[in-house]
Amino acid sequence: MMYTFQFNQYKIKYPTNVIAETFDEKWYYGIIFKVGRFKYELIHNYAMNTQRLLITEQAKTGANGWQDIPFKSETFKLLPRDIIVEVR
Repeated sequence: MMYTFQFNQYKIKYPTNVIAETFDEKWYYGIIFKVGRFKYELIHNYAMNTQRLLITEQAKTGANGWQDIPFKSETFKLLPRDIIVEVR
């Protein structure tokens, strides 16, 4: 069984056994996945109309522990295999 989350022009599908948390604030909305030691955050900035992918290794802190990259077709493969991105 899969859940879906609409992320701007993308439909994100993920299995029910993946820990996920959605958020919607004044400037941002998105979803956070926790898989193993890693946290994957898909963030949409309303004002700038941009999507980012933050990847954090939870065992690390500081600049070496996370990556902030644009969310686009070339970076979909950085998500865990069981998280599927569809462009609508």
